[in-house]
Amino acid sequence: MRIVFLCSEMAAYYWVCFKKLLETDDIDVLLVHWPAIKDAPYQFEAIQRLTNVFDKSKFEDSFLAKAVYDFQPDVLYVSGWSDKLYLQIARQLKPRALVIAGLDTQWKGTFKQHIASFISPFYLKRFFDVFWVPGKRQKYFAHRMGYSGKRCWEGLLTCDVDAYNFAGQGKSDRKKSFLYVGRYSPEKGIDVLAEAYLNYRQAVSDPWDLHCVGAGLYKPKKIDSPFIQQNEFIQPEKMPAFMAEHKCLVLPSLSDAWGLVIHEATSTGLPVICTSACGAADHLVEHGRNGWIIKPGSDEQLTNAMLDMHKLSTEQWNVMSQESMRLSLQYSPEKWVQTLMKGIQEFNWDSKAVKRIL
Repeated sequence: MRIVFLCSEMAAYYWVCFKKLLETDDIDVLLVHWPAIKDAPYQFEAIQRLTNVFDKSKFEDSFLAKAVYDFQPDVLYVSGWSDKLYLQIARQLKPRALVIAGLDTQWKGTFKQHIASFISPFYLKRFFDVFWVPGKRQKYFAHRMGYSGKRCWEGLLTCDVDAYNFAGQGKSDRKKSFLYVGRYSPEKGIDVLAEAYLNYRQAVSDPWDLHCVGAGLYKPKKIDSPFIQQNEFIQPEKMPAFMAEHKCLVLPSLSDAWGLVIHEATSTGLPVICTSACGAADHLVEHGRNGWIIKPGSDEQLTNAMLDMHKLSTEQWNVMSQESMRLSLQYSPEKWVQTLMKGIQEFNWDSKAVKRIL
């Protein structure tokens, strides 16, 4: 079976899923991706059998389109519909290949989303057969656009669960510290994080440290406090061991389609403090059981959650840690591959290409 992935910027979840997919016999993959951005400068090692890889910034559109058409894919995955070249390729291939679109946008009931729901049957279905979504907020949006049942798959986003779980299992010497991992940008709420953390420090006699990891130009004044430890961007292969050194993830996002770092943290056995803006909170955080879900933008609620975390006994923390690991098992690269292969098998569609691969 030949599968083409037309992706935006590369992220860690793509790489672990591709590695797992290519363990399957008789799978050939061609990958086109956007260049890395400064806020997420990922570097990835080569994957055996993944040889057809194209950075979109280094090739002409006509060359990339020809490379995809000559590959003659049976399945095409497109990460959204903002790239004109990707849409062109999807429309050309849809009559003879299964075309899947990734959708991580939450349904928020905006005017633009209502319009998208109205025009989808006349527009998006010219390009895509299936939407693949991470969770229920995106699934609702897909349903509003006419994609449900076999036309909507869940479990799009995952981390390397085995690596994070291995790093976290039996880790008894964790630092009493909070951890933030993410871009340094306004929508991540790091100004709220700095305010809440400094308030928390004033409320206790033995405050935990706060470690922040990420890249970006947005640096509110208080995040540069001498009490907040700054770390450079950490590459995916080193993140499991680093994350396992800490005791609680804090993700104060004002807006966050999913928040994959929540899955990484729960897989490592960390309790999580996050806002209700994070899509992953619906599936991976149970308030009071393995963390706290707070209102976006509320430094008061964030301070109180940090204080609640601080007060936990060792036994209470262990219970939360195990609950995080349990919830993390909902997603994995293995399940991602299973969803893809099962979806291909079950999709009722008349293409000769699909009849050949089935």
